[in-house]
Amino acid sequence: DGMFINTTGIGQLLPGVKLGADRVRPGDRVLVSGRIAEHGLTILSQRRGLRFASPLTSDVASLAVLALPMLERFGAAVRWMRDPTRGGLANCAVELAEAAHVAIELDESALPISAAALHAAEMLGIDPLTVANEGKFVAVVSADQADAAAAFCRAHALGRHAAVVGVVTDGEPGLVELKTRTGGRRIVQRPYGEELPRIC
Repeated sequence: DGMFINTTGIGQLLPGVKLGADRVRPGDRVLVSGRIAEHGLTILSQRRGLRFASPLTSDVASLAVLALPMLERFGAAVRWMRDPTRGGLANCAVELAEAAHVAIELDESALPISAAALHAAEMLGIDPLTVANEGKFVAVVSADQADAAAAFCRAHALGRHAAVVGVVTDGEPGLVELKTRTGGRRIVQRPYGEELPRIC
């Protein structure tokens, strides 16, 4: 599944914990461990010589120190997990929807993103959903444990902006939609070519 910690490694560290797209079910929630797009936008804005009132900083960090305790605490309630690196949250969500044969609805108003990152994305003409992250993970968690898992993450320095940002549905398999702040909807697509900037 392109996870940052492979399934075999998880099984060895935390017996009984299994992660995989095959475990994802309609009704499950999508959780992001923190603000999105900061790493990629930091790199790109530096390359373009852009400066902002609130400076952007990369989110590079070790994910294991937050992800492993969360997995240990919530166990089987965590269905799937990976890092939204190249292609950002958009690519991550589309890959999951395709692999799990489900649809995903993301809520724009719930996305954790800083004002500086939004401003930078606007100036660069880039959708922040497609921007790389380094110190964040995306997890699918059962509906009854998702809010508790997000709160658990927020109690840790690396997860203080964690949020539940979407829901898995039984809609068209592979479809990812973003419910916008204005009440509209748009299809989230996997970025390609020039829409997928190389930052490393």
